[in-house]
Amino acid sequence: MNRSDRENLALSDEIPAEISEALQLGLQQLLQGQESEAQFTWMSVMAMAEPEQMEVWTEELVRILDAEAIAREVTKDFPLTRVIRQYIYEFSSDRFDNLCSLVWLSLELDIFSSEVKAYLLTLTQIVLSADIEDMLEASQILMDIASKLLGIHPFHDLIELVIEKFEGVSEFQTELLEIRKQLSSTYYQLGTGQYQQQQFAPAFRSFQKVLELSVDLTEPHRADLNFNCGVTLAKQKKFEDAIAFFQAALTSNPNLTSAQQQLSKAKYEVHMAIAGYQFTQDWFSWNIPTWEVYFSKFRNMPHLNFLEVGCWEGRATCWLLENVLTAPTHAITCIDTFAGEDYLNLEQNYANSRMKCNA
Repeated sequence: MNRSDRENLALSDEIPAEISEALQLGLQQLLQGQESEAQFTWMSVMAMAEPEQMEVWTEELVRILDAEAIAREVTKDFPLTRVIRQYIYEFSSDRFDNLCSLVWLSLELDIFSSEVKAYLLTLTQIVLSADIEDMLEASQILMDIASKLLGIHPFHDLIELVIEKFEGVSEFQTELLEIRKQLSSTYYQLGTGQYQQQQFAPAFRSFQKVLELSVDLTEPHRADLNFNCGVTLAKQKKFEDAIAFFQAALTSNPNLTSAQQQLSKAKYEVHMAIAGYQFTQDWFSWNIPTWEVYFSKFRNMPHLNFLEVGCWEGRATCWLLENVLTAPTHAITCIDTFAGEDYLNLEQNYANSRMKCNA
């Protein structure tokens, strides 16, 4: 006889036989679909209890109901099992194992009502504050709940809580890996949709979630995710934060050209802000990697004289003065009208000629 059996036997010894029989009668009425009659029977019994007896008699009722629920679960009579476990919850809402079973049964039966959402909220709060040792007996059913939630409410807090709480339990690593994969895939799809709708801040959070959840990423995939995070930050003009993600992308995939370009662009924007430059548009930043390759050899040459034709607003000139022409003996001559490219004048001339023809 185990401890639970001894406790149940001791509990039964404290309860008059007629009381236990009345509680059993209420269960039989419930099993026959006479729910109102069952409630009346149980309430009538409890009305006879002295204050010091109430807790003991309630525990006896819960024991009777729990035994029946376990038997019904074995036969997969889930609708009736759920009804029984709802009554257990009403009489003893602090039973963690019963709450887990009640939530699982609801999801198994495709019930996601406001009542079930309330059960889930309570369960989430308990899991949040509980130690892993307190949840081990219900660990498998918690895994099953998390798996079912992925198809119903994939962003429910309970899923990530289960991952966090059980990540150190070796026997659940296979199940946790599958949960992580499904959840990260869902976040990736969400992030892609948010980016397409120009919701860049939420998109960043979604792509970052994918990085946090994924444990077996290939380096090219990791590079792409870091790149996506960087781009969504850059779209928000958070260039300093974006730089770290572009660098991480290049660490995983040094040949990712798009990350090289975006990194150069982000550094350009940061430098622009620090230097206080103001230019009407950016046509230059994409050229910086190429210029760095071909102009780096001139950096230490004395007495350099550069002639720049068509420097527009002087952005290229500034870059040369900061990165190549840094010695006192260096000089640069710029030739430009600073009035825009020739095609702008041509377009205006064409418009004027059309007006004359129409006149």
